[in-house]
Amino acid sequence: MTTTTEQATTTDAPEGAGQHALDVLDRYGLLHSFDGPEHEDLIELATDLTGAELATITLVLPAEGVVRARVGSQVATIDAAESFTAVTVRDRLHPTVVGDMTADPRFADNPYVTGHHRVRAYIGVTVSSVEDEPIATVEVFDTRVREWTDRQVRHMTILGRMVEAHFELRRLLHEAFQGD
Repeated sequence: MTTTTEQATTTDAPEGAGQHALDVLDRYGLLHSFDGPEHEDLIELATDLTGAELATITLVLPAEGVVRARVGSQVATIDAAESFTAVTVRDRLHPTVVGDMTADPRFADNPYVTGHHRVRAYIGVTVSSVEDEPIATVEVFDTRVREWTDRQVRHMTILGRMVEAHFELRRLLHEAFQGD
């Protein structure tokens, strides 16, 4: 996903980038089914470890984020222009950690911050494919300003790697069954 401003917007994506992202997610068998209760368990663990109210695993698509596992939220899709995911995948080697989203220019005007959701704190970790392409994020959100601890950030990084390993296993199984 290409971004051109501090606000998470998608523009100037290379031609074919959207289809390429869809192809990568399809190789993982993530586009049309997502029946892994282990992902719900990992997201629940994320809220337990961080004390956050909300947590998601969100697939990275060209025009939107598709929430495939969630705790504390009913949101199923998020327009790319409103998604925190674009900011998170921009620096996919490091977690995005924000204690007060109203004070962070990348998020301060975001409808999920200014609107009725009132998100105030966030940790996001990128989940990448074996080709090192961002395919999802593991995120926790809170409706109160807070300081995240190094331990909480480390726990989220570990959970991100666990989701990555689950996705990779899913890709291998998907490829094995496609060959039959």
